[in-house]
Amino acid sequence: MMKLSIINGQIKVKSDSGNVYLIDRTSCTCAGFGWRGKCKHFDYAKKIGMLDKLNKVKGFVGFKKTQFIIESRKDAIRQWLKKKRIKVRESIVNKIESIMTAKTSMKEILACVRN
Repeated sequence: MMKLSIINGQIKVKSDSGNVYLIDRTSCTCAGFGWRGKCKHFDYAKKIGMLDKLNKVKGFVGFKKTQFIIESRKDAIRQWLKKKRIKVRESIVNKIESIMTAKTSMKEILACVRN
């Protein structure tokens, strides 16, 4: 049974496996969401109405600007690079993320990461 709580405008999820993830209005920090754009944590939070509670929390910054979203994209980039057996410095991951954020929609980013 997943445990959920709202902290600083995000949902903190402790999964069945013991891992902790953060969910905002549009995404989850788990690897599954980074690859597929959906996951059981996000679906469960939505099903039980936790996302509706987030809508009432003040301080939402926006989709492209939140640190949560930026870190989620960086994680997806790291996983893609690892899958392709490409080793790069963290500065390169940061540069890729900033370029993708500026020029690419989230749908296009997810399509790129999936390939």
